[in-house]
Amino acid sequence: MRISSNTIFANNVNLLNQQGTQLAQTQLQIASGTQLANAAIDPVAYTQAMTVTQSIAVNTQQAASGTAALNSVSLEESNLQSVTNLLQNVRTTVISAGNATLNASDRTTMATTLSNQLQQLMGLANSTDATGNYMFSGFQTQTVPFVSTPAGVSYFGDSGQMAMQVAGGAANRH
Repeated sequence: MRISSNTIFANNVNLLNQQGTQLAQTQLQIASGTQLANAAIDPVAYTQAMTVTQSIAVNTQQAASGTAALNSVSLEESNLQSVTNLLQNVRTTVISAGNATLNASDRTTMATTLSNQLQQLMGLANSTDATGNYMFSGFQTQTVPFVSTPAGVSYFGDSGQMAMQVAGGAANRH
């Protein structure tokens, strides 16, 4: 069987086209810095690589959420410890006010002290987190939770508990 010059020429052109395609593929891999620039190269490996990339992204997000939850809980715990200390001081002041040897001036001073402690307590109860949200207002994070009214102190938040996704479960914020 004889092979014509046209056949040899066509075969060489096809070979050059294939090598040009492979060269373009290699250049794409070099430019992108990855062997799997697209799914056409190796669909199974590309799918596995995308799964791993998504898993890394999820793990990174969950780690960030865990850190944010830890920071939030630490801030709230610190705030509540301050409330506990303040209430212990109020208790001490109130017990001292029952002393029969105190005069009117002493009792006025104690009343002023208690009033100041109430203001401090209101400040702690209306504390905000790093993002400016009220910590103790439930889902109403933009609403001041505790407000002094003529009838006393009123709560304007709700009973919602904030939660954020960390790892496989959820961590309650408060």
